[in-house]
Amino acid sequence: MVFLTRCDPISKHLLHEQLKRIVSIVNSYQWIIDAYVSDFYTKEFWNGLPRSYQAYFDAVKPNDLTWLLCCFDEMKNQSQTCYRQGSVLPPLSLLALRCCISSLALQRKPANIELQEFKETLLAALHRRDKHPDNAMNSKCLESEKEEHVSKYPQEETLTTEASCSPNFKNGQCMDMKHVFRKHVKPKKQHEINNLGQVVNLLSQITGSSAAVDVGAGLGHLARLLAFQHNLRVTTIEAAGSHAPKASEFDRDLRKNINKVKLKKKKKLSPSSHDFSHTSYCKSNCQEGSGHKRETEREDELHSKSTCHDVKNFNIADIGAKFEESTYQLGEKTETLTYCDTEMPHHVICQVQPDIAANQFLDIMLNRSQSDANYSREQKSADTNFVLVGLHACGDLTPTLLRVFLNCPTAQGLASVACCYMKMTASSSSSAHELDNFPMSSYLHDLQFPCLSYEAREMACHFADSYHQRLLDNPPHLKSHSYRAALEKLLRSVDSSFKSGQARITSKIGHGLTFHQYAEENLKKLGISIESVPESLMNKCAELTNDWMRVVAFYTLRLSLAPLVESLLLCDRALFLSENGVPSVLVPIFDPNISPRNFALLAVKP
Repeated sequence: MVFLTRCDPISKHLLHEQLKRIVSIVNSYQWIIDAYVSDFYTKEFWNGLPRSYQAYFDAVKPNDLTWLLCCFDEMKNQSQTCYRQGSVLPPLSLLALRCCISSLALQRKPANIELQEFKETLLAALHRRDKHPDNAMNSKCLESEKEEHVSKYPQEETLTTEASCSPNFKNGQCMDMKHVFRKHVKPKKQHEINNLGQVVNLLSQITGSSAAVDVGAGLGHLARLLAFQHNLRVTTIEAAGSHAPKASEFDRDLRKNINKVKLKKKKKLSPSSHDFSHTSYCKSNCQEGSGHKRETEREDELHSKSTCHDVKNFNIADIGAKFEESTYQLGEKTETLTYCDTEMPHHVICQVQPDIAANQFLDIMLNRSQSDANYSREQKSADTNFVLVGLHACGDLTPTLLRVFLNCPTAQGLASVACCYMKMTASSSSSAHELDNFPMSSYLHDLQFPCLSYEAREMACHFADSYHQRLLDNPPHLKSHSYRAALEKLLRSVDSSFKSGQARITSKIGHGLTFHQYAEENLKKLGISIESVPESLMNKCAELTNDWMRVVAFYTLRLSLAPLVESLLLCDRALFLSENGVPSVLVPIFDPNISPRNFALLAVKP
């Protein structure tokens, strides 16, 4: 079962209570959240822990700590809801902390977005059941449906739906996605755009919008899927000027691939009986008229250098791209050439500033339509409404998109997946400001909760599941945090001006690698001679690494709080939309093992 967290006038008071409890826990453990593990020995973090915690951590092994981490997998959750049998009994306060984190943090198990049940649940959460895309009922049926809505969907904070099956990956490729869309796309991104594309398509049907604006689009992989598979009119906005030309090249490449697959499938189903190729026919007749010349150009486009894989298993009907047919005479036969006529995404190079006005943002879209001489005024008007999309929009970009969505009257739907919380610009004032990125909601600001530190926001991006597996495997490089912390103490002793993060130190801890060897390797990278380090200091730091298990325990405790911090950030944004009259829902749409930042904030204007 998957939980969808909704935020609207009905459930807002429940979300208030959830945020208040999260804030209480975050405040209590703020010093741990803000701690860098590399400062473990320098700032003596161990002495800051309660003695009951110290006694417990000194008595356990790495695999005894896995219960502290909230993982999305149901089997893992069952095994870690309590401490391991036969191990030392944890302190009651630590057990209570784990229960609080589990109950308050957003559940990350991905929803099965392909099920009809998911669509019904999403529509209920957004209060738009009367806008079901498959709804063909008359007005009387709609009225009865509205009356039934109150009893069928109770007033609760969370709604549930079925969990998604594991993504189908084969040879490093996401097989859930049509092969023509996988070219140039990494496996992780394939999974992301395939799932988000379905969600955006659903939002477009709910809102009646035929357009989408993808902000921070990169090379336009999601835009191509929305355009060619879901038949949406797409505008991308990307700050990097180098991406737009490449994205346009990939657009043309995809159109050629679709055309080639269609032509090959047609020839396979209807083999030609004539002795000369269709291409040679077009070349020999290209001078007979402008119409034939245009057909030749079409054919040249089809026979480009682009390649197409898995043609045998490809069904062109599964792609939503539009196709036009050109008919011409070939001897006594009439041949039909079908080519893709889907409008390709329009790529705009623009830096979206945090203070961008709604009319400025809208101009970016309208300029695209106005530049198209073949686009009618009626079509331009119909396409004014759009769904605003941001896939892993970094830092300040996601809060900016939320403000644009609220302020732009033609932005009817929102699908936002955030990442890189630490790149957000922190608020420099205790007073509320309309451009604050956190907290965005008035409620959280009224609690006088301070802006989350860089360390806290960076920790919110960590993925607990991978460290969970590392604790189970207990590999030698579990000691790496301890070695790094001991090296930090050594560097501070040698050079008092050295600051944590001043230099990036990376080194894998293999079997038999001593701290002396580790220190010598990294001191060399920093331009410090090993001879300049007193032997007594080196030995003292080496002795510290004997307590490497304490560093592992402290890091695990800190990492266990990461889901709370991320939930605080995401719920604050959902509450911000609700305070401005727009209901929203937080839905885990990606497999977190593939894409850890898997929550999509979805909203539709009433």
